[in-house]
Amino acid sequence: MALEKAMRGNAAEAKPPPLRLSALRPEDARALGVRPACRLTRGADTLVLAGGGAALARVDGGLRRIPQAGAVDATGAFFRDPAIAISVGAPDPRLGEGSAGVTLSGAGSEPPQKTDGVWSCAG
Repeated sequence: MALEKAMRGNAAEAKPPPLRLSALRPEDARALGVRPACRLTRGADTLVLAGGGAALARVDGGLRRIPQAGAVDATGAFFRDPAIAISVGAPDPRLGEGSAGVTLSGAGSEPPQKTDGVWSCAG
């Protein structure tokens, strides 16, 4: 019985689930406020829209507008707010097509989540 009481006080802290990108809805694009200059897609799904100094993404189901924190062009982009960072690295389009690597990081201790897709920019 004493051991049971002692163990109750030492319960391991539950780790938060990893952050996940999900598909944007067609109506989400209005929240960007400008026509998107770049987008990240996977199959028929759009995961990230970028333009006007920010990115739009659905993170864990919630729509997030994340400020631009680095250059945004055809080879990638970086966006960060106090809770989330999204980093996109894509091959130089002058060298041919290829998958873009995407890293989604949170402010906590959870490991970054990595995925891939196609990063494309207008013009």
